Amino acid sequence: MPSWTIFDLAGNRNKLEELSCKSASEDIWEDRERAEEILRNKKRLEEKVGALEQMRQLEEDLGALFELAGEEDDPSLEEDAKNMLDELALVVEDQEFKQMLSGPSDRANAIITINSGAGGTESQDWAAMLMRMYQRYSERNRFNWNLLDIQDGEEAGIKNMTAIVEG
Repeated sequence: MPSWTIFDLAGNRNKLEELSCKSASEDIWEDRERAEEILRNKKRLEEKVGALEQMRQLEEDLGALFELAGEEDDPSLEEDAKNMLDELALVVEDQEFKQMLSGPSDRANAIITINSGAGGTESQDWAAMLMRMYQRYSERNRFNWNLLDIQDGEEAGIKNMTAIVEG
């Protein structure tokens, strides 16, 4: 997909407006699956448009800062520009990563199973750390974490666990 479609703020705003109109229609809930799909797409586009607007604002602020830095000899302006450029780079990287994970199966739920295997207490402790890592990642990204099964280790950690991540 060409980069101009990824960062097309006007196009994404238009799509968001269309979805907003569809979601506001009176007959939206006649087809529940279609309504849920519209609302999911609307939420995804709202996040994308917000990030694109943030990038656009950072770009404008950075341009003004560079212009100001060219006129004045202030080292603090250089540091501000560097920080703002780093922030812009993080937002762009995040959007590129989300674009890579935009295939049809990438929005599906996931089943996570962790087995400590052989290795005793250390492997059981490591399995518990992995579980906490996946759980925190899920919570940070607003996914639903549903623990289906867990077997605690004898001394520490877990022997195995199974969870469903939805979202």
